[in-house]
Amino acid sequence: MKHKNKILVFHPSLAPYRIDFFNELATRFEPSFYFYYPWQAYHSFSKNYLSDKCNFEINYLKNGFTFLKRFFVFGLGNLLKQERPNVVLCCEFNQVTLSTFIYYWLWGKKFKLYTICDDSLENIKERKGYRLILRNLIAKRIDGVIYPSKLVGEWVKQNISSQINSLELPIIHSDIRFRALLDQSLELSNSLIKKYSLANYKIILYVGRLAEVKNLSLLLEACSSLKTSDWKLILVGAGPLEETLNEEVASLNLSDNIHFLGSKEGLDLLAWYNISQVFVLPSIHEPFGAVVNEALLAGSKVLCSELAGAATLVTKENGDLFNPYNVHELIKKLEAILIKTDVLESSIKNVRNNYMPFSFDEKVNTLLSKLKNTR
Repeated sequence: MKHKNKILVFHPSLAPYRIDFFNELATRFEPSFYFYYPWQAYHSFSKNYLSDKCNFEINYLKNGFTFLKRFFVFGLGNLLKQERPNVVLCCEFNQVTLSTFIYYWLWGKKFKLYTICDDSLENIKERKGYRLILRNLIAKRIDGVIYPSKLVGEWVKQNISSQINSLELPIIHSDIRFRALLDQSLELSNSLIKKYSLANYKIILYVGRLAEVKNLSLLLEACSSLKTSDWKLILVGAGPLEETLNEEVASLNLSDNIHFLGSKEGLDLLAWYNISQVFVLPSIHEPFGAVVNEALLAGSKVLCSELAGAATLVTKENGDLFNPYNVHELIKKLEAILIKTDVLESSIKNVRNNYMPFSFDEKVNTLLSKLKNTR
């Protein structure tokens, strides 16, 4: 049997949008995973919701301290000696990545070193402060940086350094796993259609935090200007603006058309993706936006802020982009997509066609073939 290469992964927390990728790493490599912000582990999820999906052991970096929301690690050299990895995968440009980078050079590059950078094109252009300094120091001196799109990687090579080995991995789920779960949630979807009297309406969906950066007031204003009333807007999520947004809905006389559902997870969330016909992400700041991938996998058309990293997933065939500072543009594009959308029927029999322009396997296989080409 061929021996698997050893990979050591450092990541801030166990993020839901990383689990499919991490499970693939655990399949293709001999893995060790270490997280360093356990309290940040998406606490809105119920206990064990994320860990139960993992095919790998979860470890935490315990030797260190947090200062000004940044983690400073001790004893990383001992851990690297203990694990003896062929490949080390870090996340972003922070103190953990810097410490790993120092040992990488001190030990004569005995392992391959990569880091993930989830910046959108807008984020990477605006990057400043210590992360900018670390990026400029580290990026061109390691084996590669994994960006969420070719667009970002090409900009980096042209504007920062041609020496940077830019790799690509969008923040996406496994098509097969995610769509199987969508299928499991169909019965619940049909019960929700009945519960909220959604049949004969066109369903618009938003999933995410109810926060200023998500720009939901723009979406509410756009909906208030629609020429027809045969639509419903479903807002899934919680956050500091919940009360304010409810007041806005009331002042716009849209209470009959808009439902605030709070946070959802698992099949309770996926059931709404089945129901959604148009998904809108109006954020003014969004490094990526994993919800866009989720909506496309469920066969929903997407209207996405052009400032979101996930804008690279949207094509003429599966949706459109808009300027999140221009409400008139959103109104125009929302009306155009709704005109082509049939009203929802009283029940859904099958999961709709997948609207993603590429598959999870395509992207992961390409990336991992490069990571596995170790010294």
